[in-house]
Amino acid sequence: MKTRVISGIFLLAILLPTLIVGGDFMLAVIAVVSTAGIFELLKAHGQHKKKISSIAYLANVLFYLMIFMEVESFFIVELIVVFLLLLVSYVISYPDYKFMDVAIPLVSFVYAGVFMSYIYRIRSIDEDGAGVYLVCLVFICSWLCDTCAYFSGVTLGKHKAFPKLSPKKTWEGCIGGVLGATVIGTVLAFVFSSKLTVFEYPVLEIAAITFIGSVLSIFGDLAASAIKRENGLKDYSNLIPGHGGIMDRFDSVIFISPVIYYMINVFSKVL
Repeated sequence: MKTRVISGIFLLAILLPTLIVGGDFMLAVIAVVSTAGIFELLKAHGQHKKKISSIAYLANVLFYLMIFMEVESFFIVELIVVFLLLLVSYVISYPDYKFMDVAIPLVSFVYAGVFMSYIYRIRSIDEDGAGVYLVCLVFICSWLCDTCAYFSGVTLGKHKAFPKLSPKKTWEGCIGGVLGATVIGTVLAFVFSSKLTVFEYPVLEIAAITFIGSVLSIFGDLAASAIKRENGLKDYSNLIPGHGGIMDRFDSVIFISPVIYYMINVFSKVL
């Protein structure tokens, strides 16, 4: 626990300035972190040493350069080209590679690379500087939900929620995590409502976003856990002492970032 707390403090010391500064600095940090996440996913499946997997790294570098150059509208073209390159490599090297050698690099790129870019997209919402407040929702729905779930589970937990994937998770913990994160998000919206002019009814809309985001963050955590269990791993890596790897610490963050980004856009335009 001591190691976990110390690592958490160092992680926050890096994360907070990155979120506050935003811009190209934040984009560069996310590009590096997402590349580490891709490596961990490839390694989990024993594919990190295969030449075909290098296409995933190349795709990620190109993707973040596209965002930097503001031409990410060509993402679908890139995705098609990457898939074709993987298929060509598969055919040329047949039967050395299996189809999973094509699928895993592609999924790893989208999962860790593309999904994580939405943290930057949320931070870049610049109406009255709302981005720096809105990006906090991602971490409220993931990390604070997880913290609230832990304490709720320890004090009230009796009924196992997902025993095959996460034996320690209880329904009481899950409910406590979602409610705790929703309350924190709602309080944040109330305090900073003057900065959240992107919404017509910031308190209500943020409450809805944090509730949905927190529920989905549980599945983000479990999805990453399922990959680990399928491959007989305890952690994705030991990059962050006491926490594991990027995919251990950012699993739910990655999962819900696109969801929160699009919920912000829908609520700000519809309501």
